[in-house]
Amino acid sequence: AFIFRDRGTVLPGNRRPLWRIALVTLILKQACRGAKSSLSRLHVLDWAIRSEEGKYQISEFLKGSRPASFSPVRFDPALLRALQFAKAEHLVTITASNIVLSEEGLTLSTEIEANADVLRAEKVVLAELGKKFTEKTAKAFLKIGEQYELPA
Repeated sequence: AFIFRDRGTVLPGNRRPLWRIALVTLILKQACRGAKSSLSRLHVLDWAIRSEEGKYQISEFLKGSRPASFSPVRFDPALLRALQFAKAEHLVTITASNIVLSEEGLTLSTEIEANADVLRAEKVVLAELGKKFTEKTAKAFLKIGEQYELPA
């Protein structure tokens, strides 16, 4: 006889909605002027934080270098889901062109900044990028990515 038991699956931290929501608020506060960003720029920053290759490519791009190879930016649907949750919790407002951090989102991101143990690695990447990765820079970065041929 077989016995079936429903057991939860272990979900990596960076796939969990709460992690992603916290990250979005932190990105908007630390890496975005006026605590607002376009969706495409948020995707690029999210990708850079989750990927060593992404972090390297953006860092080199900001220094004025063009990498010999280019990994395509991965637009993760989990970010869209996190934005929906963040909007439902009144942490962000979403307009046709921008995602804007609300007062509640600012409070959350300030609490995250104050706790050294929360999103430690992510804070390092955001501190390195600062507010240098602007909307204009993000568009230029994505345009360069279009010029590379994808591997077959």
